Amino acid sequence: MSGSLHRSGSCLNLKGQCNLPCGTMPTIKTKNGFRFFIYANDHPPASIYVEKDGETAKFYLAPIEIESSRRFNASELRKIRVFREEDFETF
Repeated sequence: MSGSLHRSGSCLNLKGQCNLPCGTMPTIKTKNGFRFFIYANDHPPASIYVEKDGETAKFYLAPIEIESSRRFNASELRKIRVFREEDFETF
């Protein structure tokens, strides 16, 4: 499972299970209109999702690489990657 919520343990019960409901998409960060979020019950490899104005992308966390993108142009994908690298500890 990806995201700072899981690393911090704030969403885990005493058995180490996630308390977030299936389909939950907690926002990790917003920056320059981009929303960075996770799916609570995502599967490995760990990934972060990004959306802005109906555009979406999915990035793997380690190594940082794009898995998929819908409508983001190359310039926007570079910005997202830079934001992701700048805020590594957040993710």
